[in-house]
Amino acid sequence: MRRAYRILYESGLNLTKAIGKIESELSGSSEIEVFVEFLKGTTRGIIGGKLP
Repeated sequence: MRRAYRILYESGLNLTKAIGKIESELSGSSEIEVFVEFLKGTTRGIIGGKLP
């Protein structure tokens, strides 16, 4: 999940490209699949955050 977060928020990619990269690099984990489905289903976007 940490790697997915970094791809999403720190790679500089837009949401669509970040989702594609997460899917191609981190597929196989049920947590990642749920996360990607959530990202794909959002209609209002997502907000960023900082890791502790």
